[in-house]
Amino acid sequence: MKYNIRKNWTETVELMAKNPRVLMPFIFIAFFEILALELIYFSPRWPISLVVDPIVKKFFGEGLTHYPAHLAILGKLFYYSQIFIYISVSVFLTAVTVQIFKNTKAGLPVITGAVIKNVAKRYFSFMAYGILFIALMMVIEKGSGFVFFKATRFISRLIPQIPIRVFGLASILGVFFLNVILQAFMISVVPLIVLANKPLVKAVVRSVTLAVKNFPTIIGLVLLPYLVYLPVVLLKSFSGAIMDKTVPESVVLVTVLGSVLSIFIDCFVILVAAQFVADKELGVGS
Repeated sequence: MKYNIRKNWTETVELMAKNPRVLMPFIFIAFFEILALELIYFSPRWPISLVVDPIVKKFFGEGLTHYPAHLAILGKLFYYSQIFIYISVSVFLTAVTVQIFKNTKAGLPVITGAVIKNVAKRYFSFMAYGILFIALMMVIEKGSGFVFFKATRFISRLIPQIPIRVFGLASILGVFFLNVILQAFMISVVPLIVLANKPLVKAVVRSVTLAVKNFPTIIGLVLLPYLVYLPVVLLKSFSGAIMDKTVPESVVLVTVLGSVLSIFIDCFVILVAAQFVADKELGVGS
């Protein structure tokens, strides 16, 4: 029987509207990200500069330790901080959202302390998954970067009239869609751990198996929500040009916009995945 994607989306939106507490973990994630962004933005100032300046000098050069030059690497530093936050906090808080989903569906009370305590028992499993996912994402980015570089050189020799910015845009879109595909294969891991009580390795294997068997369905579930985030990805990628044509702080505004938007998109996607796992693994039915 064909899976009803529209019904899944409808139930997820209704759940978010009736129980906005599912958004709270992602609000905290956004808070940590914006806090990290604020620290990076003010990094040239004392006392933050005592910690940040030696790192920036070593890896990027002394010229980028002062305002507004340091904004040129703000996106990269924020990316590294996001990785740390994702591994240490975000996956865990994502699991809290899934636990809230589980309690709501079962008609159980959502007691914050009890929910966090229950999820915290598997904190290191969630951290290990975060490390695995980041590692896979980096492999995809490095591998696709190499492939796009070779493809760009080959095509530019055949058709030299193509502007270089077209290749840059194609590379950005390619990495974006590859990351969406990675999400499709891994999106069920946290719901499987929380809802089906599977250990990490079995959850990863089952998530991949579900994606292989239901690939069009899972891509259909997650692609459209992530497409909403695509304009922010493009803005971040061209932040240098935007800074040149507007004001240096524009890169900060784009980054904050991305963090705020991700509250709703990431929450929606994980709840969609949780509903899918509930339907497929627990026989809830959709």
